[in-house]
Amino acid sequence: MVSQLHIKSILALIFIVAMIIPVSATITVSGTTKFMQTMAPGQNTTFPITLTTDTASDYDITILGFKNGDNGGYVGVNDPTLYDTTPKAKPSIAFNEKEIHLESGKPTTIDVIVSVPDQCNEGLYALINIHPKVASSSGASIVTAINVPVMVTVSGVTLTETGKINNIEFKDSKIATTFTNTGNHHYYGAINEIVIIGAAGKETKLTNAMDTAIVPGGKVIFVQTIDGSILKDGTITTSNVRSSDGKIMATMPVTVIEQKDLESIPQQNNVVSPEEKDEINDAVDRSTLIAAAIIVLVVIGCIGYFVLIRNRN
Repeated sequence: MVSQLHIKSILALIFIVAMIIPVSATITVSGTTKFMQTMAPGQNTTFPITLTTDTASDYDITILGFKNGDNGGYVGVNDPTLYDTTPKAKPSIAFNEKEIHLESGKPTTIDVIVSVPDQCNEGLYALINIHPKVASSSGASIVTAINVPVMVTVSGVTLTETGKINNIEFKDSKIATTFTNTGNHHYYGAINEIVIIGAAGKETKLTNAMDTAIVPGGKVIFVQTIDGSILKDGTITTSNVRSSDGKIMATMPVTVIEQKDLESIPQQNNVVSPEEKDEINDAVDRSTLIAAAIIVLVVIGCIGYFVLIRNRN
């Protein structure tokens, strides 16, 4: 028979394994998920952010710079040397708490204060980043971070919606157009149009729209998939980017001499999430596999242990 000592040993082993298996937690935002408003110089306003999590955890709240990733997603930047949009938004945002403890299933609200400087001649852009504190060495948690975009249009300022095409690159059946917002205001719905004129004069048009806002200084890559046989030597290709109302902001013609190689062309998925979301998802996937493997090993070990004890008896 199995003694109480054996049972206690097995229970202790299961408890230890449970302590080292990473716990995945999710945080969600309700109410204001994006602050986008027109404000006057010198004006202040307050808006609430309500946070909910499925696992109790401690969070820090910080203000990050705001730029676009290659696929248009919003990326937080903490290094001023890499901050390629207006830096004025960061000191214009404050909140009543810089750190917060969230209980599972219990909504918690924080107040965010946005203040426009008296002298301001361009929009204000920032990301409110809510991220977990460093996990302890035991019972480690994998907790998702979340960003709340802040986009303030300042009244009385002449808005400029301009842009430029930095370059066009080709690889196999893809054309990548790199575009930068050179104006002082964000815009939604930018459309990339590719016009291909073949050797016989046949015209082919392709369009691709960006679902996210391109912020001032933001650089994005529009990726178009085409029939590779169309791009032959001497083919004239024109790429333009226009606003949602049809205004052409930039255009660039290219004569295809040879197929140019790209190290990588990002897949444009128009997801509003920083690149760190992919890293978090990868970490969660890895932790799930590790946890499943550990559980399987524990079960197999327990079965073998019981069999061994029974055979001895």
